[in-house]
Order: sequence, then C-alpha cells, then structure tokens
Amino acid sequence: MTSDSKVLVIGLSPQPDTVDQVGSPALQIMDLLLKSGADVGFPDCHFAGPIT
Repeated sequence: MTSDSKVLVIGLSPQPDTVDQVGSPALQIMDLLLKSGADVGFPDCHFAGPIT
C-alpha cells in the first residue's frame, strides 16, 4: 500500500445502531491501514472520536 492510498471503512460497530466499538474488527483493520500510511476515513454517525 502506498502513502497516497485512500480507504473508506464502512461499518465500525459490530452490531447495528450501537455506540459500543468493543470487539469491532474494523478498528484493528483501520489501525493496520493507518500504520501502513493509508488515508483512512469512516462514515459512522455513532462514532466520531479518534481511533485508539
């Protein structure tokens, strides 16, 4: 993956209409993408905070 790659991750919550991100595999995937230099975005009305 190059540093100018752009990735949109859809569906951060492991269950529909929930704010709970615990156990979401999307967070691990996003972390790996960010570490590889990708520009990562996500459209999720239930999650507006930074990725930890």
